[in-house]
Amino acid sequence: MARQRVKGFVLVLLVVIGTMVIGGSGGHAGETLTVGGTGSALGTIKILGEAFEKLHPGIKVNILPSLGSSGAVDAISKKAIDLAVVSRGLKPTEEKADFSVITYGRTPFVFVANKDVHVSGVTTHDVVSIYRGGMKNWPDGKRIRIRLRPAWDTETLILKSMSPELSQAVDIALADHEAAIGLTSQDNADNVEKTQGAFGYCTLAQAISEKRQVKVLAYNGISPSPKNLFNKTYGPSVPLIIVTYRNASAAVQKFTQFLFSAKGLKIMEDTGHLVTVR
Repeated sequence: MARQRVKGFVLVLLVVIGTMVIGGSGGHAGETLTVGGTGSALGTIKILGEAFEKLHPGIKVNILPSLGSSGAVDAISKKAIDLAVVSRGLKPTEEKADFSVITYGRTPFVFVANKDVHVSGVTTHDVVSIYRGGMKNWPDGKRIRIRLRPAWDTETLILKSMSPELSQAVDIALADHEAAIGLTSQDNADNVEKTQGAFGYCTLAQAISEKRQVKVLAYNGISPSPKNLFNKTYGPSVPLIIVTYRNASAAVQKFTQFLFSAKGLKIMEDTGHLVTVR
């Protein structure tokens, strides 16, 4: 309950700050479209928003800092934002009859390391051993520094779903006070970037769209890419979903249409998405 109250407070605070920024900018007249959601998708949404604004100068796309999937659904339920981007299906308690829910793509779930790590890939055996504490050093002797997301985070749940052995190993790592935990996708990527020997995970879309200075690792000998998701040689992935109201404003409808225009599709494909709606 305490965590929910804190998350609710943070959500309201972020929306208020976002509104203040718009109101105080003085440089834009017209309609504003406020987007919030999972941090793993926001880099691409920012690129899409900038391209959209050039085509529709009367509409401002305001992208809030990461709310997470649950925070975004809560925010749109309260009509605090106009469009939510989430990385999981809606729970029965979150569904509304007047919601429009579109799974627009998938992006590889990837293991990443600090740039100073001299490996190009990991196997399931490696990852299990790292999280269990059996594999403490990289081949060059450098100490492996584990970087994680919270246990309830969507990406952590996807990681745990990959195998029973991985699920148990992740629980062990989460219980280790030495494993740094990033509350948002951006915190997590920052932790991997700045920590020598760091080992973590994120989405390919985040790594590419935010131009993260991390090493994206092959998994079980397969490079993570939309092509390899499509041909099913690369397995772990994260769904990307937009949630709006069916009677959404004209600005929301135009932005949604732009996502699936030739330009929008190209941006998504270039930032590590396997687009599933055209």
